[in-house]
Amino acid sequence: MVQKDELLQWSDGCDAFAAGDYQTAIAVFEPIADTSRIHFNMGMAFSNLSQREEAIQSFSLAVKCDSYLAIAYFQRGTLFYKQDLIAEAIADFNDALTYLRNNLLIDYTQLGLPHKLFSAEISYNRGLCFAAMNMEEAAVADFDDAMRTRPLEEALKPRYARIEEALDLGARAPSYCPPFEVPPTMMFKPPEAKLKNIKKKEYIGKSYVVASVDSSDDFAGFSGTLVKCHGEVIALGDQRAAEPVAAATKMTNETVTGLLGAMRAGPGPVQTRAVAGRGDQGTSRLGLTNRVMTAGTLDGTTDATTDVNGTTGAMIDGTTGAMIDEATVATMTRRVEPAKM
Repeated sequence: MVQKDELLQWSDGCDAFAAGDYQTAIAVFEPIADTSRIHFNMGMAFSNLSQREEAIQSFSLAVKCDSYLAIAYFQRGTLFYKQDLIAEAIADFNDALTYLRNNLLIDYTQLGLPHKLFSAEISYNRGLCFAAMNMEEAAVADFDDAMRTRPLEEALKPRYARIEEALDLGARAPSYCPPFEVPPTMMFKPPEAKLKNIKKKEYIGKSYVVASVDSSDDFAGFSGTLVKCHGEVIALGDQRAAEPVAAATKMTNETVTGLLGAMRAGPGPVQTRAVAGRGDQGTSRLGLTNRVMTAGTLDGTTDATTDVNGTTGAMIDGTTGAMIDEATVATMTRRVEPAKM
């Protein structure tokens, strides 16, 4: 699975987790569970479902992927403590303190987990383990260390009030003081910047067809319109096709006007070639040569050539030699009217 798909699936799993649908979150995370952060998320989901065995297994896979992930050791140690597996819990708390590297805390925010793990919490939990084993001296030493290294922010005082209470209780602390643990809503989320980059963006809008070829005809042009040689427009639903048809109509009318004007103007040979379209297929191809153009006959067979008499300005049929008057020229051309949409 490519990274893009993994990020999207990771995000979907986090959405389900945030909505409290932990079963769905686990099902979404499982196919991409090949990193310590995904295994940690699954461990948190199992913990919220009170499935401690499965949660411990997930945290074990997390530290297998990343042996320096102190928060996974810490959370697994807390679960061991709740399961009365004290020796295993102490071993995990020892590892968590080791990977803190003598720091007072580790901030996992940059990795996608908005949580800080304090050494005071680890020392306190280990002290509870020693107290549960009736090792009061070791327990008090850990409680004292937790008191010295606890956060001093005013807002956090209620959370860490239990440390002082445990110090006063000594070996009786496990009966009255709960352990610290990662809040149940915490999970590793994918980087926001990467998620934004993989989302689809449309800079120029959606594309649409403006020209096409009809497989049932040999006409290619604007979608939805076929022009017959009779001058009729068959509209197939595209209103945009009316504009080029109107332009063709204007050009044809101007050409006829130019032809009649040339006949009246007198000398100057002007040759015009009339090409009629294949009316049986409902198409019209109007050929423009030099200055003038006529539409020819409508049966799709005529290919006539006419000349303008340089003296009289009359039209002479190139085949029969007969004179063609202005009225005949006008009837040779059919006005192409736009279709009514």
